[in-house]
Amino acid sequence: MIYCRLTVTEKLGDMIADHCKGKNRTYLDMAETIFRNCYAHHKVVNVMVRQGLNQRALDYAKDKDFTSSDYIGKCDESIPVPILMSHQ
Repeated sequence: MIYCRLTVTEKLGDMIADHCKGKNRTYLDMAETIFRNCYAHHKVVNVMVRQGLNQRALDYAKDKDFTSSDYIGKCDESIPVPILMSHQ
């Protein structure tokens, strides 16, 4: 039997997240875990929002000291920017 081990990378997280056309919770949870392990904080927030976990995304962003400039242009269009900016 041949075993191979995947290396947790941001690219792997992107591949898994991109595989989810809708809100497939299993794959998005996996992508979120990978992004957390890679310290890709903006991608963690994006995946949370794709799952409908907006409050959790706000809390995570606040914990990581995001600023309004972090939200604009770095997170995808699914994040409600005015809502995020009001939580600074």
